[in-house]
Amino acid sequence: MFSTVGHDQHKARRATLNRFFSMASVRRLQPIIDERAHALVQRFRAFKDVKAGAIKIDYTFAAFTNDVVMEYAFGRFDHRVDQEDFGPDYHDAVLEAGKLGSLFKQMIWIFHLMQNLPERLAVLISPSLDLILPNAAANRTTGRSG
Repeated sequence: MFSTVGHDQHKARRATLNRFFSMASVRRLQPIIDERAHALVQRFRAFKDVKAGAIKIDYTFAAFTNDVVMEYAFGRFDHRVDQEDFGPDYHDAVLEAGKLGSLFKQMIWIFHLMQNLPERLAVLISPSLDLILPNAAANRTTGRSG
């Protein structure tokens, strides 16, 4: 869903996602959020105790968000909050891929081309896709949103 062409199509796409954002769905997500928040607070306390210097806060919150969203969307999480450096590779890959959004919106054929390239070739063109493509493939095969 990088781009939507018109209100009706947006409304139809949004309708398919509404159940994921219902009050009941969000409440079911609360234990995951609580557990990951607790893990993050523990990491902050550990940094304070060792006086490790500055923490890249964008990586910490990206790790937290990634853990929660991956659990919700794919039924697993990568424990990025628990990784020593908060797993910045996925954060950086998503930012890199996001830069292409404007280009894809204006030249949708490039997006379709990238979707249809063999995975190995797409990764050669953009190495950051190596982290993103497995999630996209899982989404297509399982039918899970993500």
